[in-house]
Amino acid sequence: MPVSGSAQKISFTFLRNNRIALTDDADLGIYLGASKRRGGVAEWRSRFERLAGSPVFAVIRQDAAAGAALAAQAPGGLRSTQLSSLLDQLQWITLAGKPENDRLRVVAEGECPAEATARQLADLLNGVVTLAETGLNDAKTRQQLDPATREAYLELLKSTDVSKIDRGDTKSVRLVFEITPKFLESENVYTHCVWNRASRRSCPHAPTPNLQFSVDSLVTHTTHNFTRTTDLMHEVEDARIYAGFHYHHSVIQGRVLGIKVGHQLMHRSFTPVR
Repeated sequence: MPVSGSAQKISFTFLRNNRIALTDDADLGIYLGASKRRGGVAEWRSRFERLAGSPVFAVIRQDAAAGAALAAQAPGGLRSTQLSSLLDQLQWITLAGKPENDRLRVVAEGECPAEATARQLADLLNGVVTLAETGLNDAKTRQQLDPATREAYLELLKSTDVSKIDRGDTKSVRLVFEITPKFLESENVYTHCVWNRASRRSCPHAPTPNLQFSVDSLVTHTTHNFTRTTDLMHEVEDARIYAGFHYHHSVIQGRVLGIKVGHQLMHRSFTPVR
């Protein structure tokens, strides 16, 4: 059926009495054929069982658009054609997070059928970690970056481990790192303080909503300037209302709930080890 105000069409079919398949792709049959592949359910179940010990996890079966989408969202200086190409070759991506004492252990894993792809991705990720450590140890960076923030980033990088796993039919690259209270605190300081000499003299560490910053959009190609972090929060809330995602009441309650969850997480899960 045609979409109002667009040349695009939506196709759907009734699979059974209580299930409908719907897509805006040109060929619905591709997905119907894929759903009948042997072992499809078993493939999902095996990954769910592998991650079942983690309180929070996600299993993603991706198409070849993930790498391109990531590259489109990354700032120009951080885009990597090689990384995008390798990510496009991953068939499965799994994410898991598990609290351990005062830190959160995060495990990300990408699966592909080719050994060469896994090897190249592992080498690239190890190279990124090495370059990041080198950059943080640079003399200029030591002068510009707050010592506590630099130490938190180095701690994160030192906890990072990249490894390859051979599961027979698939070759995996596993990325493991730990998020510590020190890292979260450094991010809080970085967000709420203006990182220039004047702000360091007046407010070296104290969080404040009074902050001059700009946010640009890769979609609308516009830039909005803000003087308070709360102004950005309210604009995001208004945007979700204008887009039709939420009612005003839902946005307000979401803000209240988010603040409560954040405080509870910090006080319960990221406490000093006694």
